[in-house]
Formats: sequence, structure tokens, C-alpha cells
Amino acid sequence: VYYGTSIEDTAFLIWRPTSLALGCALMILGGIPLPALNGPLARTISWPGQLSYGGYLWHVTFLFLLWPVFSTVGVVAPFLYYLIVGLFSYASYRWFETPANHWVRKVLAGS
Repeated sequence: VYYGTSIEDTAFLIWRPTSLALGCALMILGGIPLPALNGPLARTISWPGQLSYGGYLWHVTFLFLLWPVFSTVGVVAPFLYYLIVGLFSYASYRWFETPANHWVRKVLAGS
């Protein structure tokens, strides 16, 4: 966002720095333990962020495995790709990342 801002187009001079500042503010706000951020709306909004690490890990594997398919299939393949990565990200978060996080916190709290 920051390096792609065009000096000639004035809309870029307004919206890109604003979106960069908003993103930084939301990241800082997410690190503050506020009780208002523990409600159901906040959990719903933050759910994609919880899956993002699993998506980061799985997307390279699926791109490698499905690359020959993408070259022969039309528009539906990318949608299915992201659906598969999303499902694996959820499975990774639900059955690996969360239990591992609880285990590490329990081990560190006991030491």
C-alpha cells in the first residue's frame, strides 16, 4: 500500500495512507486485552484471522499439488482451491493449533 501510491492520482494520496493507518490501528487494538473485544461479534470478526496461519501453511502445499490441474481447468479451479485451503486451515486450527497452544500454555504455567 505504501510503496504503490501514485503521486499523479490524488485518490491514491488519500485512500492508501488512510487504509495503512487503519490497518495499523486495528492491529494495535487487537493486541489490547479489552473486555469489549471478547463478545460474539468480535469473535466472529476475528475468526478469519485465526485461520490465516493455517492458510499460510497449507496454500503452498496445495499450489504445488494442484498446479497441473490449474493449467487445464477454467475459473472454477481457483475457487475450489481456496475452499480446500480454507477447510484444511480450519482443520489445522481446530485439531492441531488450538490443542498445541493449550498444551504449551499448560507446560509453561507449570514451570
